[in-house]
Amino acid sequence: MSSNHALHRTVLFALVLGALVATTGVHSAQASAPCDPPNVISQEVCDMDSFYGSPPRQLPVGWNAFV
Repeated sequence: MSSNHALHRTVLFALVLGALVATTGVHSAQASAPCDPPNVISQEVCDMDSFYGSPPRQLPVGWNAFV
């Protein structure tokens, strides 16, 4: 009888744990989330999607080369 009780308790625990995991509000971060306001960096510079210069010496738009 105690084995049957332990099995029921384990199944109940697994169901409750599964329900908790399924209902947590996990939101994925978007790639541009750090660039959104109140950030003061412009979107073009923050995303680094545009480059200038000839390969292999390219820099993201808005960046300055220095050595």
